[in-house]
Amino acid sequence: MSDKKREKTEVQKDNLHSPLWSFIDENQKLITTLGVVTALTFFANNLPIKVFSFALSFMFMALAILVWIEILEALPPATGENWRLILFKTIISLSIIVIIVFWAIYYLITPVITYYILIIIVGGILTIPLNTIWKSLLRIKQTLIRVTLGLLLLGFWLFATHFFAALTTSPVNKLLTSTRQILEDENLQNQN
Repeated sequence: MSDKKREKTEVQKDNLHSPLWSFIDENQKLITTLGVVTALTFFANNLPIKVFSFALSFMFMALAILVWIEILEALPPATGENWRLILFKTIISLSIIVIIVFWAIYYLITPVITYYILIIIVGGILTIPLNTIWKSLLRIKQTLIRVTLGLLLLGFWLFATHFFAALTTSPVNKLLTSTRQILEDENLQNQN
């Protein structure tokens, strides 16, 4: 088969494929990685030493979230013509959210673990606006003023992160505990 015919055949094949098919073909490594780290998140639950089980499960969950974000960023803009792509994005996002909720219900029962996870979440959220302030501080020419303001900003970030995490730990922990209890009761009823 000549090169021109082969190119023409490949172009025709590309025109026949939907945007979803093309996206999956171009990003199959990311999608496979998401499946692997998600499976490892649940596999880590079965380890006999619970400290390692929690640590590995948490790390694999964090990796799954990172890969999910990469997949969302790789998706082309959603239009009405790409309904399969929109459906794919919605289903993969809902799947990851359900896995995160399951993981939270399964592990975040102790107040200490809930507190540290909330510190990570609140700290990450507070970093977004404070990053803009930090960039403004870098423009200050006098080192002493810049360092002093930077340390004050860091102190505020640490205090606010601790304050909001401590404030929300108890309600979040109660919600997770009651949700887990409801799900376990429902599971026992279904087994009987």
